[in-house]
Amino acid sequence: MDLVQKKNDYFDIMTSELGQIEAITDELLVLARPQKHRFEQNDVVLMLQEVISMFEPQAAVFNVEMITKFADLVPFVNCVPNQLKIVFSNIIKNGIEAMPNGGDLLIKLKVVAEESVIISFSDNGSGIPEDKLAKLGDTFYTTKQDGIGLGLMVSYKIIESHEGTISVTSTWGKGTIVEIILKK
Repeated sequence: MDLVQKKNDYFDIMTSELGQIEAITDELLVLARPQKHRFEQNDVVLMLQEVISMFEPQAAVFNVEMITKFADLVPFVNCVPNQLKIVFSNIIKNGIEAMPNGGDLLIKLKVVAEESVIISFSDNGSGIPEDKLAKLGDTFYTTKQDGIGLGLMVSYKIIESHEGTISVTSTWGKGTIVEIILKK
């Protein structure tokens, strides 16, 4: 290997690590920065579609099919769109990565008595052992070999700030379901 190739390899490693540092910093800032957000009525269907489109290339690489089942006439929800997109991104990314050999990621959106919406993400990946399920959302706790343990924690905080709920159920070897309930 010549000197130029070695330098290029080191440059690629440094660029990758800097990207990881940037992601960690961004997620920590979401938690640490005192924020006064402007909540507005927004289209959750559109937000989900935008995030799903963003992850289609990664899903294709992992041979994961993202299937959507959205209710008709979904009401807008009172939210900060960029924050909900962070949550949707974290959950979709986790679902795709849980199925390295391919599978289906089912994303459903339903309306409950016109008062709230339920968004569920179901994968048929490896699942999460019961003893690890209770620790999800803890700072720096991860079930991934190369994870940093901030994605779900940030997601829990965001949904809490939206006065919603997030729950995770999983069966080892069968898959995981993440359910978010948001009031309209």
